[in-house]
Amino acid sequence: MKQTIRLQVFLSRNGICSRREAMDIVKSGRVSVNGQIVAEPSFQVDPRQDQVCYDGKSVGQKGYDYIILHKPAGYVTTKADAFASQKVMGLLPSEFRHLNPAGRLDKETEGLLLFTNDGDLLHALTHPKFDVGKIYFVRVR
Repeated sequence: MKQTIRLQVFLSRNGICSRREAMDIVKSGRVSVNGQIVAEPSFQVDPRQDQVCYDGKSVGQKGYDYIILHKPAGYVTTKADAFASQKVMGLLPSEFRHLNPAGRLDKETEGLLLFTNDGDLLHALTHPKFDVGKIYFVRVR
């Protein structure tokens, strides 16, 4: 069974640029599939079989990373916040700081957080339309 995705999605998922930027890059003629220039962002590619090149360089299929981290109290669940002195991203090894957290925990809350670059999983876990339940255990004094 052939699994195809749009060329602009392939470029975005493999770290070349955002989906919006991919549209312009493809339309400008800088991308080829199996040696042929493709100018249509919605062109279907099979990541397992097609060779995609950007500016003459092969675009390899990037794997997904998944990290589960125990967030201690005092850290903000954010990638960037000028006012946060301790960000949860600082707890990750530098090679995993490109990952995104699936959800948030309050600054003084501790618990498990999932980090990934799997956009489909992030969307399925966090978008309200999927109604993914969450369970919290709270201890108060």
